[in-house]
Amino acid sequence: MSDVYSPRGKARKTPEDATEFEREQLRFLLSEGDPGTTLSEINPSLAWLPVLWKMSLIRPDTQLASWIERNFDDEQSIRDVVANLRFFTPETAIILQSRLNAHSDRLSPLLIKCWQLIIRQMKTFRHGVLDNGWYEVAPRLKRGDVSADSLNRVADALSPKLTLDKRTSFDEEHDVKPAQPSDLMSIRYEVEDGLTGDEVLEVWPQSASAEADARLIESLNSALKDALHDATDVGVEGPLVFSLTDYSIPSVARHEQNNHRSGFYPIVRVIADLWERLASKSASSAQDFFADWMSSKFRLVRRLAMFAAANPVIPATTAVDALMTLPQEELFLTGSAVEVFRLIRARWNDFSPESQAALMSRFMEGPPPDCFRSGTDIDERIARARFDLLGEMERNGLVLTAEARSVLEDIRSRWPQWILRPADQAGFHIWMSSGETVVGSADTLDGIADEDLVAAAEQMTAESSIFDNDIWNALCQGDPDRAFRGLAHAANRDHWSVDFWRQLLWVRKAYVQVETAPLIALSLLQWPEVSFGLIADPTSAWLDEHAKSLDESLLWPLWDRVADATLRDTETRQAMNDIFTDALNSSAGRLTEILIRKMPATIGDDAVPAVVKARLDRIAAVRSHAGRLARVRLAAEVSMLFQRAPVWTAEHIVPLFEWSSPEAVDAWSARKYSNYIGSPKLFALTKSAFLELFSRPATPDEDLRVFSEWLTAILIANQSKQAGYPILPTEARVALRRAGVRALSSVGHRLTAELAGGTSAERGARWRSVVGPVFISMWPLDVELQTSATTYKLAQLVRNTGDAFSEAADVIIPFIRPDEGRSHSTVYAIAEADDTIYRLAPAKVLDLLAAVVGDASSGNIYGLSKAIDRILAFDPKLGDTRKFQRLLSVAS
Repeated sequence: MSDVYSPRGKARKTPEDATEFEREQLRFLLSEGDPGTTLSEINPSLAWLPVLWKMSLIRPDTQLASWIERNFDDEQSIRDVVANLRFFTPETAIILQSRLNAHSDRLSPLLIKCWQLIIRQMKTFRHGVLDNGWYEVAPRLKRGDVSADSLNRVADALSPKLTLDKRTSFDEEHDVKPAQPSDLMSIRYEVEDGLTGDEVLEVWPQSASAEADARLIESLNSALKDALHDATDVGVEGPLVFSLTDYSIPSVARHEQNNHRSGFYPIVRVIADLWERLASKSASSAQDFFADWMSSKFRLVRRLAMFAAANPVIPATTAVDALMTLPQEELFLTGSAVEVFRLIRARWNDFSPESQAALMSRFMEGPPPDCFRSGTDIDERIARARFDLLGEMERNGLVLTAEARSVLEDIRSRWPQWILRPADQAGFHIWMSSGETVVGSADTLDGIADEDLVAAAEQMTAESSIFDNDIWNALCQGDPDRAFRGLAHAANRDHWSVDFWRQLLWVRKAYVQVETAPLIALSLLQWPEVSFGLIADPTSAWLDEHAKSLDESLLWPLWDRVADATLRDTETRQAMNDIFTDALNSSAGRLTEILIRKMPATIGDDAVPAVVKARLDRIAAVRSHAGRLARVRLAAEVSMLFQRAPVWTAEHIVPLFEWSSPEAVDAWSARKYSNYIGSPKLFALTKSAFLELFSRPATPDEDLRVFSEWLTAILIANQSKQAGYPILPTEARVALRRAGVRALSSVGHRLTAELAGGTSAERGARWRSVVGPVFISMWPLDVELQTSATTYKLAQLVRNTGDAFSEAADVIIPFIRPDEGRSHSTVYAIAEADDTIYRLAPAKVLDLLAAVVGDASSGNIYGLSKAIDRILAFDPKLGDTRKFQRLLSVAS
């Protein structure tokens, strides 16, 4: 145990290294007294954080500042804390800030900076609380509210905010001394709640005045500059490097390469689109923003200026000035090149001959030599930049000067193998294709013999500039067949480049030659035993990708080799993420996926091929962390396995779901990802454990949500199809009572889904024959379980009952409690409901509204006025009732 908590300077065991006995010792020590104080005294590795949480030895209110303070000078502790920020509160951050100040004279600037960022993130880290700021301001914008408060809230919602996370390294075996915070942690800037620019643009009215557009752009400008200031201070944004914003914004203009981008992209998307709207309404206002952008010290803001300069509202002479004053490197390098190429294509013919000649001189000059690292073939890199720009202009039919044509011809004579990128990729230094990222270009490998390819690429990679440092990855994605040939030649000389092989194996690009995949498999089978473990993980991913087409004479020996390298560990590890996610991303999970795909369509254990059966037996028997992950993957497929191999599945997988099994929590966590509940016979085998999970306090809310829907679906199947699942409605009701309020919204959601589609008569029939009886038989009657948490779902359910609305309302309304949400989304949904319910039973709609509104006295319940107006239109007599007058007073 002395290695688990040890004096400063001595290596401490992590959870992966500790024995079960040492775990129990630590549990005993922390179960007595204050765990925060004890942790500070014994000072185990901070890698124990998630383990201690799972062991219930620390809680959200446990004060861990003293423990962290003892590790201020440990770089690994920074990684561990960043990976587990969810365990810390703002109160911890306040204490840490004070204590960090006391250590500032002995810590390096890098350590101080890292801890400052961590403290800042702790202060703002959200522990599962939904920030619905945008969803509160959106209705105000729709109503035409463009007050300063509304605009500031939009800007805040779109502002990218610092986000820290665990850093994943592609080459973790290389020991590189950290030089900046991003070497120890992943630093991103994200928009909260995944808000996109298009969501905002859909709400902001096209008909807004030019003044309103300008005011919103001004607010967004301010937010953008503040975020860029912060990112620069943090060290992920800067003037001379390929920075964070270059990665998150491939193009300021709309482009397919922007799909799925976040970070700084949403706010830039809104600014750019709003500016174009403003340009059509007020040229002078649009020009003012352009002038401000052009003078900015931030490259991203200057990219906005380049984007705007392509619009004719910017005079041609002004656009020329923008290109002439742009820093020389931004004409060719970084993300700015995309906007430069776009501007040239759009406006070149608007420029005077004199301006064209002056610009051509800049283009022929190329990027400054000091942009590239020493040792790089600088002349070649400059030539390539000039070739790309001048060649693209030529391809677009733009007239080059005689001198520029001469420069281009000279470059082509010296590097005849060079070709332009495809037209749609011109200017891009990052290109996403088929889910893969290509950074840089492999053009410099053209003309090199296959047998010399690896050596040349290794030398170029070592000497490359920051703008072109992924030559091999570009080759793998552009010509994976050639990349393999180069690796095969190197392997014949007993040179096995782990890094280069990894990149080839991770690439998902179809091979041109049919023999490439079999030859790769043969090479991997010949890999030296001493280092195969370094390549086993990407090999498992590659094998999973090619399992269908690869001959079994290669597939199964390679499967066995990966299994030998990855299933042999004996230490049990704690899951760092959702266990099923860990399984999917593990070698063991991928090997299991191959076996699942090789299962026959025929039912019966005898139909399972012997090669598959033997390996299933192996995985089921392995008692290691990898074996656990493999069984988690099988647990998710238990329904399919039970169909194909019922005896084997009942013997090896079904027992995992029993709560006496140490892997039961894992099995049920994976089970929720199944697309099929399974047969009644399988359900009978797992029924007892299934019902018990509803009463287990530790069952996660997400698991309860899924399995509550399953429970409802089973009763629906029994009611509508006599499916024969062995469960009574009373048993389902007992399970829901034990689960409490957490499960009921999911029941309402599943019942509502059963009423989706069809005519009013058809929905009414489904309510009477299926949904209504299931609801009545399973919904708990306990008063304490009826809360506002289910109000929206119950109101949605009754709204969808078609011509059975009146009778359904009598059943459901007694369970509805007043909506406590400030936005009163339930009232709004009732106000927008189909005319059917208003026409059939306006009095019942009134009852529904009264139940939802309750004793609210607010005069700002969105949609209430519309709802009561619709009631009055269908039954004017209801206007005289006390209930109607009460709602009218609330709405007024």
